[in-house]
Amino acid sequence: MDASVKRDIRLVNTAGVMGSLYTRLTIGEILLLYVTQCLNIPKEDWALAASIIPVTSSLHVVSAYLAEHLRRRKLLSLTCFAVARLATPAIMLLPFITGQTDTRFRLFYVAAALIGQRSINALGTSAWMSWLADIVPREHRGRFYSVRLALSTLVNVVVLLAAGRLVDYFDQEQPVGYLLVFGGAFLVGELDLLIHSLVPDRPMPPAEEKVRLLPLLAAPWRHSGFRNLMLFRTMIIFANGLVGPFAVMYLIEELGLGATEICVLTAVMMLSKLVSLPIWRAVGERVGYRTVYSI
Repeated sequence: MDASVKRDIRLVNTAGVMGSLYTRLTIGEILLLYVTQCLNIPKEDWALAASIIPVTSSLHVVSAYLAEHLRRRKLLSLTCFAVARLATPAIMLLPFITGQTDTRFRLFYVAAALIGQRSINALGTSAWMSWLADIVPREHRGRFYSVRLALSTLVNVVVLLAAGRLVDYFDQEQPVGYLLVFGGAFLVGELDLLIHSLVPDRPMPPAEEKVRLLPLLAAPWRHSGFRNLMLFRTMIIFANGLVGPFAVMYLIEELGLGATEICVLTAVMMLSKLVSLPIWRAVGERVGYRTVYSI
């Protein structure tokens, strides 16, 4: 492998760990505790609002079209990510610009900020994935993604446990702990973008003809396997989006768990997934990945 390619892969791996850490700390369990315990937004209202936010993932198809049309994937993806991450400081400032009883405004404010963040982020995701695919040679992608996943999981587990302890230390109902976590996450996220900016863009192959959006979107749906996969993925995403917020509410209200305990459970889940992936990969290679998906 060329030395410049190795350098780019190291940079992308480092940035990827930081990007995953930013995402985990700003849209995961810590955010849910911040919204319900510090901002006093009713848990049921927030759970319903949070279940709507994943709909923004549909904008990935628009990202693919923009990448084909503009043909500047690095500029498109990093610009979208930088703008989207401005939602974090906007949410951090909320306790200082509204009263404790103005929960309805707080709900709409946070929901709008997150929907805007996810929407703009989705507009750059497909361009980023296409750019990444050209950085990492095909024969090295398996190792690249496995190393990236392992590093990200281990770092996320350690930092998530520290973040949960920090929130409990300053009291869940006070903003200090959350502001420290979100502020640190925002800085890490900006460093992620800075490192990504050091990786050169790769020229896209010349387009044979003008890209038309509708034919581009319709092409994969002609294959029955793709339709079945999309149906399966839709059901999984819908179930996770619907159950996820209510599951954490159950841990808080019924079991009385604090931020530290919730983060410990999340860390155990993440480590279990990391350990089990090689096992399922071996099973998939032996009996077929369709069987694994069915299980």
